[in-house]
Amino acid sequence: MALFAIAVWVLRRELQTYGLADILRSLSDIPHHRLVTAIVFTVLSYAVTTGYDTLALRYVSRPLAYRRIGLASFIGYAFSNNIVLSMIAGASVRFRLSSAWGLSAVEIPQVVVFCTLSLWMGFLVLGGAVFLLQPETAAGLTHAPAIPLRWIGLLFLLVSAAYMAVAVFRKTPFQVREWSCRWPGPHLALWQFIV
Repeated sequence: MALFAIAVWVLRRELQTYGLADILRSLSDIPHHRLVTAIVFTVLSYAVTTGYDTLALRYVSRPLAYRRIGLASFIGYAFSNNIVLSMIAGASVRFRLSSAWGLSAVEIPQVVVFCTLSLWMGFLVLGGAVFLLQPETAAGLTHAPAIPLRWIGLLFLLVSAAYMAVAVFRKTPFQVREWSCRWPGPHLALWQFIV
C-alpha cells in the first residue's frame, strides 16, 4: 500500500500543472492507430516479462500456475518500471507475493536475479544485432560514430555467446566460499534468449 501511495503521489506531483482538459486534448491529438499500437505493445511487453518469471521458477524448480506467475510478474514489473527506486519496489512486491506462495527466502532472490539476467541477455542480443547489422541507424539515434557501434555490437554478441557456452559446457555450480550458483542449462538459457 505504501508503494501504491508513493506512486499516486509522484503521479499527482508530475501532473499538477496540467488540467484534465489538457490531458484529454493531448490524447485526442494522437492518432487512434498509434494509441492502439502502444497498448498492444505494452500488453506484449508485460506478457514477455511473465516469460522471464516462468523460466526463473523452472530454474529454481518451483513452477507455479501461470495465473500466479502473471500476477506477480505484472505487479512487480509495473512497480519496477514506473516508480523511483524501481529495483527495490519491484523486488519487494515480488518477495511478498512469492513468499505467500511458498517460495523460500533463498529462491526469491534467485528468481529476481534470473529475471534481471534474462532481461540483460535480451538487451545484449538485440543491441548487439542492431549495432552490428544497422550501425548507421543506431548511430543516428545515439549520436555516436557507426564504426565503434559495430565493435560494441560484436562485443555484446560475444558476451551472449559466452553465456550460452557456459550454459552448454558448465556442469558444476560456481562456488565462492559457502555460496554456490548453478548456471542455467542450455535448454533454459536458449529460452532466455528467445523470450
